[in-house]
Amino acid sequence: MHIIDIKVLGLTHLPDPGLYQATMMLLTEGGGFRLAVSAGLHRHAERHQILQGLLDSAIQQLRALPQYRRGRRDITVSANALASELAAI
Repeated sequence: MHIIDIKVLGLTHLPDPGLYQATMMLLTEGGGFRLAVSAGLHRHAERHQILQGLLDSAIQQLRALPQYRRGRRDITVSANALASELAAI
C-alpha cells in the first residue's frame, strides 16, 4: 500500500495524560482507510511532531492486519503526504 495523502479530522489534546487523538484518513490510489489514532507527546509538541506521532499510530494499526503482518505487502508513505496538513496551521 502506498499512502499518497493524509487528512486529519477532529484533532484533540488531552493535557492530563499528554495524549493527542484524531481520526486519520490515509488515501491511496485504490481507496483508503479511516482510523482512530492517538499519540502520547508532551503538551508543547510542534504540529509536525503531533502529525508524525499520529501517522506512526496509524501505520502500527495497519501492520497488525494479516496482509501486512505477514510481510506479504509493504506500507509506504509519499514524501509529501502530510504537506496539506502541515500547511494547515
